[in-house]
Order: sequence, then C-alpha cells, then structure tokens
Amino acid sequence: LQFAPDTFVHLPRLGTIQYHPSLLPKYRGPSSINWPIMRGDTKTGLTIFRPNEGLDEGPVVLQKECAIGPDDTLGDVYFNHLFPLGVKAMLEAADLVFAGKHTETVQDESQASYEGWCRTGESRIHWANHVDSVYNMIRGCNPAPGAWTMLNGKKVQIFDAKKHLFRRFADVAGKMGEVSAVNDKSFRITAQGGTIEVLRARGEDGKKISGGDFAKANGIANGTVKQSITEALPDRRDRIDGFLAEGNKVWMLFKVSGTQAAPLYGVAPTNRRVELPEIGVMTFADGKWKQAWYFGDELGMMLQLDALHMLQT
Repeated sequence: LQFAPDTFVHLPRLGTIQYHPSLLPKYRGPSSINWPIMRGDTKTGLTIFRPNEGLDEGPVVLQKECAIGPDDTLGDVYFNHLFPLGVKAMLEAADLVFAGKHTETVQDESQASYEGWCRTGESRIHWANHVDSVYNMIRGCNPAPGAWTMLNGKKVQIFDAKKHLFRRFADVAGKMGEVSAVNDKSFRITAQGGTIEVLRARGEDGKKISGGDFAKANGIANGTVKQSITEALPDRRDRIDGFLAEGNKVWMLFKVSGTQAAPLYGVAPTNRRVELPEIGVMTFADGKWKQAWYFGDELGMMLQLDALHMLQT
C-alpha cells in the first residue's frame, strides 16, 4: 500500500512537505491528536516531513512542541496550539527548503508507534477504570468522536467535564457507573478513585446541552446507573452476573434472580468464549477456564486461570 508514491511527491522541483500533528515517529496514524491526550501525555507537537510511500514515515524537516495541560481537550490542543503553530511551521519549512537550508532527519524506528482511528469503539467509557483514565478519554475525545456511556438504557456522549478525586474512603459516593450527585449545572458519575462531573452532554437527539439540563430532560437522579446486563441482552435468561474467587481460582459462576444468587455448575463441552457487555470476557479451552475479566459495580479485575475446572454437577 502506497500512501504517497515517489513519482507523485517528486513532481514539484523542490519536492513535497507534509504536516502531521504529532512528534514523529510517535503517534503515526489518523488520530494522532486524540491518543496523546487519552494516554495522559503532558506534551505533543507537530512535524513537517517529507512524505514517502509509508504512512507518516518520511524524514523530518521541522518539529514544534506544545504542552498538554491537565484539563486540555482535543479542541484546546488543536485550535490553541497545533493549528496556529502548524501554519507558521509550514511557512518556515517552505522557506528553508526554498533556500536550500533545511535538514532531513530519518525517523528513529525504535521510538515509533502507530495508532489507528479513535472512533465509537475506542471512545466508550468503562467506569471501572480509574477516574484519571476516564477523564483523559473524555478530554481526548472532545469534541470528536465524543466519549460515551449508557444511562437509563440510552447512549449519552460526554464533552465538557471535571475530575474529582476521592481522598478518603468516607468520600466515596455511589457505585462505579452510578450517578452520585445532580444539581442545576451538572451531574456526577462515580468511577474508580473519584467522580466525573458532567458539564456538557449530548443524548440521542443530537443536541449538546449543560449537564444540569440534560439530567432534568432525561430523568437522571442519584442512583441512575449505566445500562444493565438485562437491558443489553433482553432475550438472554442465563446471564452471568459474577463469580466467587479465592486467590487465582474461580470456584463458582452465578446469576442473579431477584434476591437469589443461583450458582451455575458444569464444564462447557467445547472451547468457547463467553462475552457479556459490562462484565467482560471468559475464555474456556481444553476443559479449563483460561481467563476471566470481571467489571462489576464494586470490582474490576483480570484473572489468569491456568488450571481451573468448574464444579461438576
């Protein structure tokens, strides 16, 4: 696959230069502004380079750095830094090339990374993650593609937000993924280690409104939770709600019916993966449960299960 064929980029007498919004060779790819913010980086920048047949792989002519503030969004970084810096950098690089004073530095492949598109699948919020990670995702997806979650069974995109850390156990409010506070301007959702205060949101009608107005319009109150397993899988009766574990062994899977927790016994007859939204993935192979990811209201963990058998009926 050729992204910029040599026969094309060498048509102009002095060749071709290209702008990329990251400090190459890091963050090659189409969403190079999103990913540094989502990963919590404190700086990014832009690169003017000579395009070649690889994607963002050509020699570097010029680079400019800029800081990523702790509350900066994708929109802040692009419109306040990368766009104006990019215009100046392109003109500066063009002048250097025209004057024959530019340099071309081969990218260091040992420092390179490629990340693909940040789209709907990458922008879903998992409230069992640490509040820092959740906040970084919201910032890195604001304004596009828009980090999202499910509330009252409906998709909600979160844009402007604030992060509030828990300092003590006594500060913890609500379960993970649960609305823990509502006021006229915003509402808060609990994550691991803190809450996210939603200042601006958009529902399925496509209108961005304040968090307070959104809560009023959608009947969001304290205790509202993200989409439940029954809402996600309305036609599935044998849903798995959790498991009991001791060390690295899972002794029992169970499902909940009313106030009863019914155990699920037995070994699956064939190799399979059980995938349930909000709960995670369980992998079964060779008569053993190999791996389990569980994301509950109060627990998030991943287990490597090397020699685990389910209880026999």
